[in-house]
Amino acid sequence: MRLDDKFYRDGLRVLQKEIWSVRQWQSVVLHVTPNAVEQLSKARRKLCDDNAEAFTAWLRDWHLTVLDYDHNLMVMRYPSEQKAETRAKIIGMAARSFREHGSEGNGIGSVMKELGLTKGGFYRHFDSKDDLFAESAGYVFETRAAEMLAWAEAAPKGEGLRVIIEKYLSHEHLQTPGSGCLFFTLGPELARQPKAVRKRINRSIAAYRDRLLAVIPGKTRDEKLKTFGILFPSMSGVMTVARAIEDADTRERMLAEARKFFINTFAKTKA
Repeated sequence: MRLDDKFYRDGLRVLQKEIWSVRQWQSVVLHVTPNAVEQLSKARRKLCDDNAEAFTAWLRDWHLTVLDYDHNLMVMRYPSEQKAETRAKIIGMAARSFREHGSEGNGIGSVMKELGLTKGGFYRHFDSKDDLFAESAGYVFETRAAEMLAWAEAAPKGEGLRVIIEKYLSHEHLQTPGSGCLFFTLGPELARQPKAVRKRINRSIAAYRDRLLAVIPGKTRDEKLKTFGILFPSMSGVMTVARAIEDADTRERMLAEARKFFINTFAKTKA
């Protein structure tokens, strides 16, 4: 079939009409002008949500060959980074949505709509919502660890952990769950995930913990692990309770008392 400037005008409709008019296993050759190539690219985006691999498979499944008007094979090239970029955007949006609304609060459709993508395109990046949840949890633990280490690095020498405690147990952290710690925003829900998902999350937690050991006091790794195992779950527990309290003064007092206690216990500067 030939797709020329008429395809440029009518876009996807021409491609759909021609393809669905042939038998499924009949080979089709597309002869396209430069303008039609541009529209073919647009059609690919609509059909495959910017997923070049899905588009290539789609052409192959329908036995479609793209040639120019001189009968030269045209290779439809799309940056391999595009799929990774789209996947990263989905993970980032889902990570925020899960923390703000819970794992069941917003569906896949809502996340994809926020990004201007179709729900069908989701399954070209993830096997299931559980797969996305595990990936999002890993993303949160990785980015939160990097953020806290940056706080510690910017703090005066020997005061990194104190700064982390102050920022963790802060009004700002409490009021921005969408960018906050996964322990206090989704802690109970992590335990309710399927076993396969929990295993993946546990690996992310272990990596998170190991990175933060750099700012935890202790002469040995075992000492640092024990301190981490008390400090961070305890701080997330305070945040979980504070988030549920309606009275602002009570919340702020709880956070202030918790900051003082944890700093004196784990991060008190030696005279």
